[in-house]
Amino acid sequence: MSDPAAAEVDLAFAEFWNIHPRPGDRDACLKHSRDAVLAGEDAGLIVSAARRYSVEQKDNRSAYICRSDNWLREGRWREEPVQVEPDG
Repeated sequence: MSDPAAAEVDLAFAEFWNIHPRPGDRDACLKHSRDAVLAGEDAGLIVSAARRYSVEQKDNRSAYICRSDNWLREGRWREEPVQVEPDG
């Protein structure tokens, strides 16, 4: 990818890669990320959903956190956020 839109996708992917709480296969992640954006998904939305997922999973054991390549392949950025009930 060498056009400006591709560069933007790659920049968003780099941010995603640094945010997601359980890295998987980097090459597969990049492919799934590019495929999603080419299919019309918003790269910024994917990154913000990964940020939210990271926060939701912060106290979870690694075995229960979806690997980043699977998370992208399965389109998990489309899932509704987990509703956390306040203590009290």
